[in-house]
Amino acid sequence: MAKQHINLFDESMLHGNRWREWRGGVAALLILICAEFVYINILGNVETEMNSQHRFLQQQSVNVEEQIDRVKNSTVELTQEVDKIKQRISGLNNRKSQLEETVKVMAAKSIFSRSGFSPLLESLALTVEEDTYLTSFNIVNGGQQLYLTGHSMGAAQPSGYIHRLANSAPLSESRVEFLRLSRSEDEKFTDGRFSFQVTIFKTEKEISP
Repeated sequence: MAKQHINLFDESMLHGNRWREWRGGVAALLILICAEFVYINILGNVETEMNSQHRFLQQQSVNVEEQIDRVKNSTVELTQEVDKIKQRISGLNNRKSQLEETVKVMAAKSIFSRSGFSPLLESLALTVEEDTYLTSFNIVNGGQQLYLTGHSMGAAQPSGYIHRLANSAPLSESRVEFLRLSRSEDEKFTDGRFSFQVTIFKTEKEISP
């Protein structure tokens, strides 16, 4: 049996419409494959960039949170330090007030001692009346006069009170020249009290306390 030669590629195809269609299809397929590779490569690059940006943003977020925590801790520490400073200032102010009161008391004691009224004031402190009491005292005129102010529930009661003061030990020893009571109707209180003032003058004869 004689062999039959079959030519799969007909040269006439190079000049026919089918060859042009085949070339166009192959070219389109190659372009599509290349475009797909390019698209996949672009998607890969975009995904890589997005992952990188995501990791960067996560790290930035962690850094910001750490900074916020540090600021919060610093704020708490500063607040605690401010509170401690306020407590120290309050303690110093209290100490200052105590020292000022101590200085006032010591100065008053010094004035009373030099003026010779110290025994009298001690006696006044021990003289207690139910409805008559002193409210203030003041040494003036270079320690030569002692002003006392007080309240009484009756107009006549201060006189008896002052009379008893005049007969007390410090006054009976000629330590004062005289006592004077003054009262004003304008100083009457709603509960019936009267205010009164007593002026005590030292004598020229000084008696050592």
